[in-house]
Amino acid sequence: MDGLPIERIALGMLVLLSIAAVVAVLRPLAVALFIAAVLAGAIQPLYERLARRLRGRRNVAAGLIVAIVVITVAGPIAFLGTVLIREAMNGVTFVQRAVENGGTQGLLDTLPAPIASVWNRALAAVPFSKADIGQWVGVQASRTASFLGAAFAATSHGLIQAVLAMVAFYFLLLDGSCLVAWIDRVSPLRPSAVRSLLMEFRQVAVAVIVSTGVTAGVQAAAAGIGYLIAGVPHPFFFALVTLLLALIPAVGAAVAGLALSGLLAVTGHPWKALFLAIWSLVVVGLVDNFVKPILIRSFGGVAFPSSVVFFSLVGGIAAFGAVGLLLGPLSVAFFMAAVRMAHEGPGPES
Repeated sequence: MDGLPIERIALGMLVLLSIAAVVAVLRPLAVALFIAAVLAGAIQPLYERLARRLRGRRNVAAGLIVAIVVITVAGPIAFLGTVLIREAMNGVTFVQRAVENGGTQGLLDTLPAPIASVWNRALAAVPFSKADIGQWVGVQASRTASFLGAAFAATSHGLIQAVLAMVAFYFLLLDGSCLVAWIDRVSPLRPSAVRSLLMEFRQVAVAVIVSTGVTAGVQAAAAGIGYLIAGVPHPFFFALVTLLLALIPAVGAAVAGLALSGLLAVTGHPWKALFLAIWSLVVVGLVDNFVKPILIRSFGGVAFPSSVVFFSLVGGIAAFGAVGLLLGPLSVAFFMAAVRMAHEGPGPES
């Protein structure tokens, strides 16, 4: 009996060391594993129904669900991001070569007439020579190329994380229920407390995922109306691009409208450009701030007010980046669940 406290201290230290080792191993994969866990928890009921329909072929059901997620969500977003960065890099390279070969006049010769006219008026209004401006353009193009190169590297890292997330998603669908049962069994909390907590997490995660998709659709529809009014060519195509951008929290739906308003401005349509810029910022941009918190409460039955949902979304994105879109509301849900459990007190001893 005398050695029991020492043994407990040794076991506690051993557990802490093992936790530190696991955290060190999983830290590079934290974002991928978090996304995989959230998706697996949200889609687990659908996976169980599909596995029953496939007569217990759980691996086939998991593979089908992962394929559907990749085809409908991850694939288009990754493709769009890669294409945008690649085209931007090509554009910067083109400007840099044009300035190096022919100076500012060489760049002007490659521009359409309306853009060249705007550029010439701008040159006439500034007290710098064309040579100075050409040198400045070359320097800025080099800096932009370096920035886009770093962005491309970050996108490649993001693609690797996405692949790892899908692999983890597959295995969590297969073995997630066993993992939850084990955590619930070894947890010091009262029986089923872990399951209850995970159910609340699932509820919030489903609400965030569904509200994100619905809000993106509403923003794309609003942007499409603006594109039609402003006379943007191929408005339905650009509305689809806006939909994909709206699914990326770090980018947002308003970016597409602002880019199109810039194109309208340099092609000789200043009033249409002004209208589209205001529409993109006020209508399209603010839809996310008002619609998403309401949808999270509606779809998830979340107990906290819409204002708390809003600030959890904003604070989560500010603190953790794009993944904060999920981490923010989940952190608030975890806090409220922990306070509720503490208020209820420990369960009866077994």
